[in-house]
Amino acid sequence: DRYHEDLISITNTIQAKHQNSTSNAELQAIEAMKEYGLSIHTINEQETALWQAEVVRIESYLRGNVIPESIYDTVIELTKKQ
Repeated sequence: DRYHEDLISITNTIQAKHQNSTSNAELQAIEAMKEYGLSIHTINEQETALWQAEVVRIESYLRGNVIPESIYDTVIELTKKQ
């Protein structure tokens, strides 16, 4: 298909723009919530490990049953990047 590379390029450009605007909107929303009293708590490595173990323990219940598989997988991937 002679348009294949062009379509991929356009799609990547649109995704990058969307991701940037989403990130900016997310940061602005968090800043607005902070102004209204939002407290952000960070967790240490031990707490992170505990959370990850719990996610693994209940994954078979959540993935595909409570949360659609594609959404679940995306969230797990995003949390691994943090």
